[in-house]
Amino acid sequence: TGEPSKTGTATVRIYTKNKNDEEPKFSQQVYTPNVDENAGPNTLVTTVVASDKDGDNVRFGFVGGGTSSGQFVIEEITGVIRLHGKTISLDRDKYELNVTAMDDGACCVNGDAKIHTSTAVVVVFITDVNDNKPVFKDCGTYYPKVEEGAQNGSPVIKVHATDEDKGVNGQVKYSIVQQPNQKGTKFTVDEETGEVSTNKVSVVPAGFRPSDQDTSLILFKPSSNEYYSLNS
Repeated sequence: TGEPSKTGTATVRIYTKNKNDEEPKFSQQVYTPNVDENAGPNTLVTTVVASDKDGDNVRFGFVGGGTSSGQFVIEEITGVIRLHGKTISLDRDKYELNVTAMDDGACCVNGDAKIHTSTAVVVVFITDVNDNKPVFKDCGTYYPKVEEGAQNGSPVIKVHATDEDKGVNGQVKYSIVQQPNQKGTKFTVDEETGEVSTNKVSVVPAGFRPSDQDTSLILFKPSSNEYYSLNS
């Protein structure tokens, strides 16, 4: 309080003690990777990422414990999810995995060592692979007959083919290909329904072999731009 007044300064260092009060946070709550249906063992699915504001190390697993769930495994340290190393059979449209991120409390060894856990969902969508050919399952029963004087557009037979691929990969279209020894196409087919009809009918000369008028029904698969034939 003297005159003149004097002031002094001092540095005070305040140390805060970290408390493990933060749980790991995933980079996103829902991951939606895609995997081909014919994927082999150890195929990479996705990588989940989580961090902890307390600076703790984070370990990953599946809800319920462990690093394996069905046909999937997760690497505890990296968060990498793969198909397991055994025989794979992906027969669903999607698989849902519940993943956990757990801190180790390393930030507070001498204090609050409470462990925190958070969860995220990994929805693995299985992508159909165009790996099947269309099949005429009733091919052996196709023995159509047409009257000689049948009018144009007369129904002949309805054929049906199936493809075990899913979605657009399983779509087929029908068409008829003209044989080299034919003059004009004598039949038409509805590309969507497989209904075969007469296009034009000519008089068959005596002694003409039916095999000379064989018609090939062609099946077109739009998704792969491929053609498959059925000799009728």
